Amino acid sequence: MKQTNDELPVIQRTYDLVCWYVPILNRPPRDHRFNLGDRIIANLYELLEGLIAARYGRDKLGALERLNFKLELLRYQTRLLADFGLLPADRREYAARGLNEVGAQIGAWIASLRRRQGQPLEPLAKPCRWERLAAAFAQPPAGFEPAGGLDHRSGHRFRLEPRRLG
Repeated sequence: MKQTNDELPVIQRTYDLVCWYVPILNRPPRDHRFNLGDRIIANLYELLEGLIAARYGRDKLGALERLNFKLELLRYQTRLLADFGLLPADRREYAARGLNEVGAQIGAWIASLRRRQGQPLEPLAKPCRWERLAAAFAQPPAGFEPAGGLDHRSGHRFRLEPRRLG
């Protein structure tokens, strides 16, 4: 869709994503269409509405931070749709790329607002204990490669034999 001069690029990209994604979400089987499909559609519309409200509202920073949560929810819902086999890999990749572009633009908007207000660009909260533990155990033991699993980007399973490194 061609961008007009008065629209922000993030709003236009979200609009294009909604126009592309909604017809695809109306195709899955009935049980998934009325559960997951409707939730994704509602979140896409709320994302677009929230971006328009943030553009014209007073509390832009708060609105954009809430939209970041909505965007993350859409990423997981898209991943679920693909994991259920209802979204082909090429379409999932396009949806993920579109959501990432919107996320990058929202992040840049948040950073510019924080700079104007003199706020730090980094989140103030430190990782809690369980986040540090999860990060520590996310790495394979020293000297071993992972045994395999599911590549969430392509949806393909892979298998690697454990072997000693070095």
